[in-house]
Amino acid sequence: MNGLTVMNTKELRDTLESVYRKLHGSTDGLDAGLDSLKQSGAVFDPGRYAPGERGTGKVLLAELFTGAECPPCVASDIAFDALGEYYPRSDVVIIEYHVHIPGPDPLTTNDSWNRYQMYRGGGTPTVVIDGRESIVGGGPKYIARNRFNLYRNAIQKYKGDEPGMSLKIDVLRRHDSIAVAAHVGRGWGQAKAGNCVLHLALVQRTVDYTGGNGITKHSMVVRRMFGGPAGIPVSSTLPEETIQLTLDMADVEAGIRDLLRDPKGQPSWPGRRRNFTGWRGVPEEINRSNLTVAAWIQNVDSHEVLQSVAQDVPAGTGGD
Repeated sequence: MNGLTVMNTKELRDTLESVYRKLHGSTDGLDAGLDSLKQSGAVFDPGRYAPGERGTGKVLLAELFTGAECPPCVASDIAFDALGEYYPRSDVVIIEYHVHIPGPDPLTTNDSWNRYQMYRGGGTPTVVIDGRESIVGGGPKYIARNRFNLYRNAIQKYKGDEPGMSLKIDVLRRHDSIAVAAHVGRGWGQAKAGNCVLHLALVQRTVDYTGGNGITKHSMVVRRMFGGPAGIPVSSTLPEETIQLTLDMADVEAGIRDLLRDPKGQPSWPGRRRNFTGWRGVPEEINRSNLTVAAWIQNVDSHEVLQSVAQDVPAGTGGD
């Protein structure tokens, strides 16, 4: 019965009816049982994460490419919210990028579109686990539990890995700027590290916006990449280095307004799409008390993520 809630084909339905009839004498109650499973799949308790006794120090990165106009993204959005409840940030960093698929999404950025293309995205939703495994496809909200289990199982495959590099970040907010100092070390797996870059993302923990698929609150939305989507090169010779970058929030919001004002003139606008009749809403302001910086080191050639970390942006000083 669980299978039919995910893939409702005639062959699967016929098989289920045959088995159900043998067990119960008729198909009475079958549809009611399916409806109950659908409801439990949409609203579920992800459970409690029980980490192993010995941690490796590796923090995995789970990325979701989604769209507010994308009906199949609903299950994945709900499942990613559940992953954020299930895993502590010290084990898995969870972030989401919005793209204009299949319709215009005001939470899209040129940075998010660039990253989607880097992974050769096959549509929305697409989930990438630690840069190594892509999972394409979603569905309506009643298969959210199925998507959660699928993503969790993928994450668990990499939970015993050692970090390829070490990474710590210090995040400060002065007036209306966010300053990050990333401390990178090559203490582990130097041969594995190879040609690497540091990525830093400004993440809004929640954004209120209702798109065509009915999702009203979006979690861990990437709003800007520090230093651009290509990342910042990491030295291949220094055993340790500190990389410092700053983002001005006024510049971030100005960039968002430019995207909203002229979406078709941006690199993030798919060339095949010509019609645009306006936004459902314009979430152009960013709540300064609702921000996190996510950081990760990634191999440019293999896309493998060697280490990740996330830290909330603290309350500012001075002119805040």
